[in-house]
Amino acid sequence: MKVNTQTSKDKFWKDEADVAIPYKRITPVERLMERSSAKIVKEAVAVNEKLIAFRETIETLSQEAFE
Repeated sequence: MKVNTQTSKDKFWKDEADVAIPYKRITPVERLMERSSAKIVKEAVAVNEKLIAFRETIETLSQEAFE
């Protein structure tokens, strides 16, 4: 999963209602929240992928032990 982060390079940012807002109208707090939430989502995706791999390992080893 790719995390799409809005950056200062984007002339317009989209809010939760999909409304385009000019970058110069975005407050520093909103910019900080965007960066922070992107980091959180990126980390959550990585953790989720590790958990999926761990679950597959558990299933494989459990099936092997059962047989």
